[in-house]
Amino acid sequence: MPYRLQYLPRFYDYLNAELKNLKRLPLFRGFSIYEVKGAFKGERGRVYDEPTMVVQLIYDITSYSEYRRVSDAPRQVRGRLDARLEELANQLIVITAFQELDYALPRRADSAAAQKKERIMRILCDAFNDGQRMIYRTSDDGRKIERVYEGDHPRAPIVPGRRICAFIEIGWESSEQGFVAEEAGLQRLLEIVRELREQMQNGSRNASQRRKAARQEGMVLVCDSFNDGHRMIYRTLDDGRTIDHVYEGDHPHDPPVLGRRLCAFAEVGWDNNEQGFTSAEAGLERLMEIVRELREETQNGARNATRRRKVTVRR
Repeated sequence: MPYRLQYLPRFYDYLNAELKNLKRLPLFRGFSIYEVKGAFKGERGRVYDEPTMVVQLIYDITSYSEYRRVSDAPRQVRGRLDARLEELANQLIVITAFQELDYALPRRADSAAAQKKERIMRILCDAFNDGQRMIYRTSDDGRKIERVYEGDHPRAPIVPGRRICAFIEIGWESSEQGFVAEEAGLQRLLEIVRELREQMQNGSRNASQRRKAARQEGMVLVCDSFNDGHRMIYRTLDDGRTIDHVYEGDHPHDPPVLGRRLCAFAEVGWDNNEQGFTSAEAGLERLMEIVRELREETQNGARNATRRRKVTVRR
C-alpha cells in the first residue's frame, strides 16, 4: 500500500501486537517494513506512482507441518497460511479506512474444504487481558467468518493495549464420529487444564520445577482424534516445537499410521498465570456448549431430511 505516515504507526502496532501475542499456528516470527520507489497499475486501472510500503512476513511453517502430523499437512499448511495472509490483508483495509482498496485476494480452487466429503466445523476462541472474549466460527480454510458467537467481529480494529491471554482452536468433521471425538477431546483438555492449575496453585515440589515454571511463559495443549478411535494428547512449550509431555496416545513425532486420518482436533494455549488458566477453562466450557448445540442442530436437520424423503416416497 502507499507509504503514508498516517498508516505506518497503526500498521506497525498491529504487526508488533501479532508478534508478541501467543497465537495459533503457523507461528508468526517477524516482519520487516521498507519503502520502495516505482509504479504499478492496479486492477481498477489506477496507477500507483508514489512511494510504496512493502512488508516481509516471517512464518514458522516447518515446525507447523511437523507439529500437526496429518497426512495432508502440506495442503493444510497452505490453507492456514492463506487464511493468515487474508486476515492481514483485511486488517490493511481497515487501517487504510478502505481508501486504498484495489486488488482482491485470489480464491484457492484446491482448498482443503473442497477436497473433503464431510463438512468441516472450525471454531476459534480468543480471550484477552481486559476480560473480553471473542468466539467465532469460520470455514475450514479460515477465510470466511460464518458466525460470531461472542464479542467483537474478528476483523474489527484492534483495541490498543489488548493482548491475548488464552486461545482455543477446534475443528471436526460434521459427522457423528467427529462430534463425539470433539466433545470427548474438549472434556479431557478441560480436565488437564484444571490439573495443571491445581499444581500451579499448590506450588512446585522442588527448585528445578520452580525454575522450569518461571521460564515457561505459556502452555499449549493439543488433542488429535483419529478415525480409528485413537487419540493423541500432548503438551508443548509456547514455541510450539518442544513436546513437554505426552498425556495419551503416540508421540506426535512418531511415524504416522497408514490409513489413519484426523477427524477432530483441539488446541488450547494460555499464559502461565491465574488469568490465563481462568480464561482457558471458561473458553473450553463455552466451546463444549457450542459443540453440543451444533450436534443437536445437525441431528435435527438429518431427522427432518429423513421425514421429507418419506413424505416424497408416499406421494
